[in-house]
Amino acid sequence: LKELNSKIVILSHLGRPKGVINVDLSLERILSQLEKVLKSKIVFINDCIGTEVKEKINSLEQNSIILLENCRFYKEEEENNLEFAKKLSELADVYVNDAFGCIHRSHASIDAITKYLPSYAGNLLEEELSNLYKIVEEPDSPSITILGGSKISTKISVLKNLSKKMDTIVICGGMANNFLAYEGHDVKDSLVENNVDNLVKEIITCAKKNNCKLIIPIDVVSANKIEENVKIQTSSVDQINNGNMILDI
Repeated sequence: LKELNSKIVILSHLGRPKGVINVDLSLERILSQLEKVLKSKIVFINDCIGTEVKEKINSLEQNSIILLENCRFYKEEEENNLEFAKKLSELADVYVNDAFGCIHRSHASIDAITKYLPSYAGNLLEEELSNLYKIVEEPDSPSITILGGSKISTKISVLKNLSKKMDTIVICGGMANNFLAYEGHDVKDSLVENNVDNLVKEIITCAKKNNCKLIIPIDVVSANKIEENVKIQTSSVDQINNGNMILDI
């Protein structure tokens, strides 16, 4: 885009401000580092929609790079609000998504905006999807997947599909707590998703059917709260102190 002398408008988010302006989560904080990475001067605009933003973008030279403010400062972003997405779309002629880690989200800057602009995958997103296809559809054997996250209910289809293609799946993150609890371990105050024993059983059954080995933690790092300098305990899954929660493996 730079080589084609295009005007580039960068739209992104930082953290989870939940629709409230939070100076600690302003994208202005990444401006200097982004300039180093792109080796270009970048203009920061402290909003991401509106007439003033549009006029500022239009006033800049054609080869300018613009960084907009955190779009999650508007609650409409995570609501996938169509009107908000339309306002975002008015700032550009073409939409390019290069954020692989976010493409699963139904947010205005990811999903709804594509209803208003010609939309394309960026180079990085294409590369990530190509690599993912090779890993999932044409895996070399022996193959192993390490899968984390907090909710089994949002990953059951992924787990069942992977069990058909992988030799081994390592379960970690908060999701592992449900597997441990299902097997009868006392996970104390650890994060667990309620009413998912049937899903855990379904995943275990599916893995056995496909000769896929499931590995869950046998030892863990735990503490009674999440903060710096807290006293931690490293133990087997059956020796977690009362009041502690599993934080790592």
